This record gives sequence, structure tokens and C-alpha cells, in this order.
Amino acid sequence: RTGVRWLLLAYVLLLALATLVVGYGAVHGDGWAQRNAIKRAIDPWVLPQVGWWLIGFGAASLLVVAVLRRRRAGLAVVLTTVMLWSMYGLGAMPALDPYSSASLVMDKVRARIGPDAELGMVAWREQNLLQTHPQATDFGFKRPVAEQWEDAARWVTADPQRRWLFVLDKAMTPCADHGQVIDIGSANRNNWQLLPGTALQADCVAKTHGVVAGSEGALESDGD
Repeated sequence: RTGVRWLLLAYVLLLALATLVVGYGAVHGDGWAQRNAIKRAIDPWVLPQVGWWLIGFGAASLLVVAVLRRRRAGLAVVLTTVMLWSMYGLGAMPALDPYSSASLVMDKVRARIGPDAELGMVAWREQNLLQTHPQATDFGFKRPVAEQWEDAARWVTADPQRRWLFVLDKAMTPCADHGQVIDIGSANRNNWQLLPGTALQADCVAKTHGVVAGSEGALESDGD
């Protein structure tokens, strides 16, 4: 039993120290934290917010260890677990969710195109579609990109002034006027672009059968 108590206590201590180190790095913007934030397109101000939650959890866990010590190591683990999930649910998750769920990018899309516009999606991800209000038009989930572009071009042609396309950057068609392509943001390590319907040359898409060089290989190696 003594060995088990020491093991439980060591677990709490290691968890507390690890979160303190990570939290300190997030607050002070060290290289590791910055690299991961940039990779996931997380705004710089979010890092300190998450960092202080981690530091608070780590400090509280050390206090639990100091008060309960070895004789009540089991209770220390229970309290630490409760605090861990509370920190995650109340602090870390709300701060990071817009960047992991694509809601921030889709909010930017709605603000950019306006309430009266219609949105179509090419080479989209499930989270993008779930975050669209009202529902966007899609051209098939994980269909060949060329087929999606052929359908998208026909859809846009019906009302180019009001219709926009939300596109994975790797799948942007060469038939677009790239001067009008808008880099709208990143989510889940994917970069997304917005294309006004007036910037798509539908006759070009028809002639090329929607082919985008290298897009299929890029999409196959790209996770959600």
C-alpha cells in the first residue's frame, strides 16, 4: 500500500509540474508554444489565457499534495482529476475551440459575404459544413476535386453576384481570378480561401474538366 500511495503522489506531482512548465511557456510565448500556435493559426493573445489556466491548475495540484501528502494520496488523485477536467472545460477548451472546430473561420466567412449571399464549398471538411448558418451548398464529400469544381461552376453561373465558394487552398482552381481570391483563415492545419462567384471563369472550368494539378494527392495526405 505504501508503494501505491507513493506512485499516486508521484503522478499528481508530475502532472502538476508538467502543466506548470507548459503554462509558463504559453504565458511567456516560448518557441514551442509559438510554433504550435502558428501551425494551428491560434491568435497570440490566446496563449497567455490558456497558460494561466494551466499554471493555476498546477499550483492548485501542488497545494493538494502539500495538504494531503502521502497518507491521503488517493484523495489527492481524485481532487486533481476534478480540477483537471474543470480547468479543461472552463478555461482551455473555450479558448481553443474556435481554432479546432473551424467556427472562427466560418464566422469570418459569414461576415465577409454578408447575410444575403449564398455559400458553396469545394474540398470541404465536416467541421466547416457544421459551422455554416444557413446551410451551405456542397458538391459531394471527398469526391474528386475536378468533379466538385464542375458542379460548383454550374452552381455559381446561376447567380454569380450572390454566390461565393469556400475552398481549400490546395484545391483552388486555376480558372479563378487569383487577384480576387481572399485568404479567409486557417483551421485544423488547413488554409482556406474565399472566391466570389464573379471571379470564377465557368467556361475555363468546363474546358479543363475542373482539373486542379496536384490537388488529389494533397487531399489524400491531408487530415481533417
